Amino acid sequence: MSEFQRYRVTGGVFLIAVAVIVLPMLFDAKGIEPDPLPPIESVSMELSTLPALELDEVALARAEELRESIDDEGFHQDTNTRIGDVVIHPAKDAHVSGLQAIWGVQLASFSDSDNAVALRNRVRDDGYPALLSRVKRLTGASTRVAIGPILSRSEAEDLQQELSRRYNLDAIVVRLGS
Repeated sequence: MSEFQRYRVTGGVFLIAVAVIVLPMLFDAKGIEPDPLPPIESVSMELSTLPALELDEVALARAEELRESIDDEGFHQDTNTRIGDVVIHPAKDAHVSGLQAIWGVQLASFSDSDNAVALRNRVRDDGYPALLSRVKRLTGASTRVAIGPILSRSEAEDLQQELSRRYNLDAIVVRLGS
């Protein structure tokens, strides 16, 4: 018998021995019986009712006033800006009610919001704090891309010149506020 045939016979005998030991365990009708789990105790929880919130008439009047100042599309009727977005004012309105003005640089205004988002992402990738503000116009809603907030107008003007050159846009200095 050659060495190759001896290896084949030895392997076959080994496989038959393993099959004789393992196969009866696999096909045994009982199988492995799991240990029974102890029953779970049910716990009854008492649900307490919370008292109804009482809104004072001042809060209700203020809520109604806010509802009246917002149109069906979510734009504030005075500023024409969507609620929650930054309000961008022309730079000539520098001081409102004695507060220090916060400045920004408006890069562009788009009627297609996808273009505005693309520019905002490009500007953010370049390291600038860009933001979007949606405004309602007679021709429909437009989305403005601005960079800010900037505390001093001179810094905003310097940044406006830099951004105009860098992005080849006609950027303007604006006042950010609510």
